[in-house]
Amino acid sequence: MLKYFILFSFLFIGCAKDESEIAKSISINYSIGDHFTYEYLRENHFDDTTQTNRDTTIVTIDTVEQYIEKDTIINDKKCLVVLSKSTRVSDQKEYLEITDTSINYYAYLFVQNNEILFYEKPSVAYKKPLTIGTSWDINTGIPNKMIVTNLSSINIQNKTYYCAKLQFKYQENGENGHVINFEEYVDEKGVVLSKHDIEKYKIVFIDKSAGYVEGIYRMKRIE
Repeated sequence: MLKYFILFSFLFIGCAKDESEIAKSISINYSIGDHFTYEYLRENHFDDTTQTNRDTTIVTIDTVEQYIEKDTIINDKKCLVVLSKSTRVSDQKEYLEITDTSINYYAYLFVQNNEILFYEKPSVAYKKPLTIGTSWDINTGIPNKMIVTNLSSINIQNKTYYCAKLQFKYQENGENGHVINFEEYVDEKGVVLSKHDIEKYKIVFIDKSAGYVEGIYRMKRIE
């Protein structure tokens, strides 16, 4: 449940003035019928270190619609069905297991195939509640922990959201070493802003030349 230069011109982060009124935790509570629209920016920079004339940046902007569809039971687990519709990729449904203490990735479905696929290792999407210092293991093929680092207000396009800030950083050493920085801001309705950067990931192009790719991804709620 899925991100540039334009974004930073209208993103400002600040805290509420009256500290006594600041909530100490946030719990995500999806409501059936909720609908959100996101703008998704991708910027990929390709640099061929053996051919100085090949240095390419590709920017794409998508619109993603997210619908909280319904509750359902799968294998005796209570799940919430979340439909995502994009202008560039196939429609997908995410089946989130809802418990008293967490929201978990359980299964998914590509609408065009209409076959439910189960995650090999279901993992925590969000703990409940989210307080500063809360952390959990993430299952993205990269061993790491997500951690809540702050609770504050953010302003996007003149609309203010009170959010928990989630972060993880992954750094791989060695010849193919690269860095992944991830930040996400969530309120009681779900994702408000997601930021995902990849620094200098070494690759080999089709013509066998060596180079690297850097990626900047931003997804923000606009409705």
